[in-house]
Amino acid sequence: MNVLRAPFLFLLIRFQGRWAFILLVPLLLAASATGVIMWLGARVSVLGSSGLFTKLLAIMPIAGGFFVAALTVILSQSNSVLQAGFVGENKPELPGEAEPLTRQRFLALLFGYLSFSSFSLAGVLAGTDFIGPALKTVITTDAWFYLKVVTTFAVLFWTVQMFCCSMIGLFYLTDRLYRSRGVSKFKRELPPA
Repeated sequence: MNVLRAPFLFLLIRFQGRWAFILLVPLLLAASATGVIMWLGARVSVLGSSGLFTKLLAIMPIAGGFFVAALTVILSQSNSVLQAGFVGENKPELPGEAEPLTRQRFLALLFGYLSFSSFSLAGVLAGTDFIGPALKTVITTDAWFYLKVVTTFAVLFWTVQMFCCSMIGLFYLTDRLYRSRGVSKFKRELPPA
């Protein structure tokens, strides 16, 4: 179904640095943070009123609101820069699409994915914080530890991925769209003052 697939279309877009932003950076940061949290053990709380998941849950609706607002602004603008296709090298493309990807569609898919992620992650965090304490009482200590590691890693991976994708959106909205030719090439030397 296209309705269920639509929020994930951003993950299919091919662009320079895609694997770094969507997979590698979140993987490395989530693994490192999960390792530190597990190393600290009982000194760090993952669940409960002062736990990591509760802190993350507090910011997810705010992030979701921002992403929905950005999506609304992007889709309601009749800006010719947004409605144009990409220029330059390494243009983002959506496999299987006959027409070229416009900047507006790229940003709409990005902020649609981010909106979906923030609200879904809020649900996962709330559900985990709700059911976790009860689950801890009915499974073994070893099973609880492994479940805690996997859940913490998954939540941190998704959160870091949201942050990385937000940086992609901010890059396009603040830099690339407003270049004279719409191309962003970074120079090795600074221009003279």
